Amino acid sequence: MQRELFEGSLELLKPGNTFGEVVDYILGFGKGRGVKSLVMIKGPGLGEEGPFGAPTGSVRPEAREVHFQAGNALVWKPTIYSEDMKTNYIWGSCVIVHDSGPEVVGKRSQGLISIQ
Repeated sequence: MQRELFEGSLELLKPGNTFGEVVDYILGFGKGRGVKSLVMIKGPGLGEEGPFGAPTGSVRPEAREVHFQAGNALVWKPTIYSEDMKTNYIWGSCVIVHDSGPEVVGKRSQGLISIQ
């Protein structure tokens, strides 16, 4: 389910779309599915990381109006929680926004790994 949330929200990371549009998609995703879905977005660590969205169900109004632009680079991690918020699944990747849409530049596959 988290993969579906990641891929669906990723498709909205296009020039002209607002952060608010993407947030609304994510927050609405879990309704009727027995889970909660929250937003996590941050800059790639280059010192100018606004806006930052921690796993939350609310975003400041001024952040909602930020438009994605070609060349934006961000870490995108939409998050799925159980309804009781005791269990979560977070996976994300570095993403670059292009005129043609988003490009996932991280190399890790989405899924669980076994550590022996």
